[in-house]
Amino acid sequence: MNESPTFLFFVIAAIVWLVVLLLWMIPVRRKERQQFAAPEDTDSMFRVLFENETVTCIRPDGTVESFSFHRLKRVEILTTEDGPFLPDVFWVFHDSSGSGAVIPDGAEGFQEVMERVLDLEGFDFNRFIESQGCTSHAVFPVWEQSSPDISKI
Repeated sequence: MNESPTFLFFVIAAIVWLVVLLLWMIPVRRKERQQFAAPEDTDSMFRVLFENETVTCIRPDGTVESFSFHRLKRVEILTTEDGPFLPDVFWVFHDSSGSGAVIPDGAEGFQEVMERVLDLEGFDFNRFIESQGCTSHAVFPVWEQSSPDISKI
């Protein structure tokens, strides 16, 4: 194979051009993907603590909401059209003292609270399932206190 120097020049130039193009495209594509990607798990930016029967939610901005699980009066699930890039399923808790909290479904530490709520007598699993398929603004009451004291639950 006796290639002419001009042909080899064009082959090498083409390869160099492709390498430069690929190296240029990698950061551009990365920025493009980041632009359309979901922010880092925004639900987990909320922290939930469950200590001494008190549930506390700490929001990303530092706002703190809390309620007494023993005084729990009503639980609702609020859905919004904000998903999938922002939290779109919230649990709304009301206690008999007027305190409460609005906690996104995927908040860090929320699993223990959710397990306790799902065990409440009279919890409406049909409404819960219905809420999980909703992609618009809606409120689903899933539990309401039927007796004055749930501390034995």
